[in-house]
Amino acid sequence: MSSIKNITKSITDTLKTSDLKGLTAEYGEIFLDSFLDEGVAKSIPVLNTLLAVFKTSGTVKDMMFAKKILYFLTQLGDVEAEEREKIISKIDDSNDYRVKVGEKLLYIVDKCDDHEKAEIVGVLFRAFLLEKISYGYFISCCSVIEKCILVELREFVLEDNQVYSIEHNSDLLSWGLLRFKEFFFDLEEITNYSYEGGNEYKLNKNELEFELSYTGDAIRKNLRQYYIDLN
Repeated sequence: MSSIKNITKSITDTLKTSDLKGLTAEYGEIFLDSFLDEGVAKSIPVLNTLLAVFKTSGTVKDMMFAKKILYFLTQLGDVEAEEREKIISKIDDSNDYRVKVGEKLLYIVDKCDDHEKAEIVGVLFRAFLLEKISYGYFISCCSVIEKCILVELREFVLEDNQVYSIEHNSDLLSWGLLRFKEFFFDLEEITNYSYEGGNEYKLNKNELEFELSYTGDAIRKNLRQYYIDLN
């Protein structure tokens, strides 16, 4: 079995069976200083697998990937393994998605720039497990996280704006947090008796504005408490 298949299986086993209650970001930093202490890693299948990969390759990239996986997992400790297994199996057993949840998460976490984004993915995956968002919206949210600048994401999540302008918020639109607000226009007939050609018409329209996309709304609702707790 290839290392990719090993890691995919181990992340799935971890999500479905492992007790993650004691896994915290603070503990994770200590844990990674010695890069995956074997005694602890054995209790978490995916970390045990990554330790084996690291022993073979010894690359910084593998170490950084392990750190991203660890920070992702820290957000799932309060969701019981039994509940995680039920929700994940429901997606895996459906015909809606060709890629299994465990493998999809590896793709998503690998694309994260750093462990901070991986941690945010963990927050959103927790929201999915608690059925606050659908799996489809979780995937959409992760696409936004991959593209966004975190400083601007934090500002977006903590503010209460509902309408945005094209002059100042085009980045939020390109990331998928916003969509174009419905554009209205109409022709107003103006009676002008001095105009020999008949009546004149005036075009009335609203300004071109953005509003929250469904994905942007889901991100704001499910990341707000996370950012509040960081302050």
